[in-house]
Amino acid sequence: MHDLTQRKISNALTFGGLVAALLCLALTGKSFIGASPLAAVGAFALALVVTLPGYALKRLGAGDVKMLAALGLATDIKLLLYSWAIACVSQAALYVLGRYLPRFVLAQRTPFAPFVLLGFCLSALLLTN
Repeated sequence: MHDLTQRKISNALTFGGLVAALLCLALTGKSFIGASPLAAVGAFALALVVTLPGYALKRLGAGDVKMLAALGLATDIKLLLYSWAIACVSQAALYVLGRYLPRFVLAQRTPFAPFVLLGFCLSALLLTN
């Protein structure tokens, strides 16, 4: 709820996730989901590629960039892309819904992190079954 109430993601959370992902890679030789180090580093790089333009255009916060980079390092490219795509589509759907049902949506400028969480959870369910 930190992102929802304060519109910020703590560095302790993002860097903590990044350190945990690095430790997992170093100690086990695999990401949290069992992907190779190359796949995890590739997902980390891809996360930066897809988020840094949004940050430069002030569409994403620094916490979102760091969070997705940590997610990439903890998973792999496929899970990261599915999570990102679902997050983008669900946020866009909420935006459109808010234009037609303004009482349904409390604010048009919603934080991105909850959508990433939704995207990750749905992606994990879709890709593990």
